[in-house]
Amino acid sequence: MNVLQECFFNSNIELYREHTLEHMSALWTAWKSSLNVNYVRPCKTKAEVLKNVPQGFNAKEWEWLVTNKFLTDEFQKTSNQNSTNRVNGVMPHRTGSKPHRQLIYDMDEIVKTIQSTASLSHIEVVEKCFGPQRHSHVFGFRGGMKRKHFNCSQATYIKDLEAKLHEKEEENNNLKRRMDGIESRLAKIENENQPMSDEPAIDGEGWHTSSILLSATMLQ
Repeated sequence: MNVLQECFFNSNIELYREHTLEHMSALWTAWKSSLNVNYVRPCKTKAEVLKNVPQGFNAKEWEWLVTNKFLTDEFQKTSNQNSTNRVNGVMPHRTGSKPHRQLIYDMDEIVKTIQSTASLSHIEVVEKCFGPQRHSHVFGFRGGMKRKHFNCSQATYIKDLEAKLHEKEEENNNLKRRMDGIESRLAKIENENQPMSDEPAIDGEGWHTSSILLSATMLQ
C-alpha cells in the first residue's frame, strides 16, 4: 500500500484500500495467466521456457517464477485440469472468471434472502448477501441468458421468437377488427336513434312556410 501512496495521492486513500487490493489481485492473476499462456505453454522443455524470457523481465526473476510457480507439479495439475474442464464444458461460460458453482451458491443465497425477507428491495438483497456496493463494483442478478437457451441452437431460438411475434401480431389484428366492428355498430345505432321531425319548416321570423303560402292565396 505504501507503493500506491507514493504513486497516487488521495487524502481518503484508506477508504479504497480493500477495493484497490482486490483489483490489484485480479490484475496480478490475469497477468500471471497471460505469462503462462504466451511464454510457458508454447515451449516443450524447461530449457526452452527459461530462454523464452518476456520483455521487461530479468532472466533470474523469470527463472525463479518458472521454477517456483509455472513448472511446479501443483500448478501444472491445476492448469491441466482447468484446460480439460474448459474443453468438456457443456455450458458456455459467459460470466467472467467466477465458476458456475460460485454462481449457483450466490443465487441460492439471494433466493433464501428474498424468501426470508420479501420486503427488501433488490439493492438491499444484494448488500445483505454480498456487502455494500460501490459505484465501480456492482453485483447484478436476474435477466440475461437462461440455461434453456444453451440447449438449442441460435436458429431454433430465433425461430421460436419469430413464431411468438407472429402470434402477437395476429392477436392484435383480431382485436383491431373487433374494435372496427364495434365502432361501426355504434355509429349505426346513433344514426337510427336521431329524432325525425315532421313539423313544417319555420322561416327566420318565426312564420310557418305553409301559413305564408295560404295567406298569399287568399289575397289573390
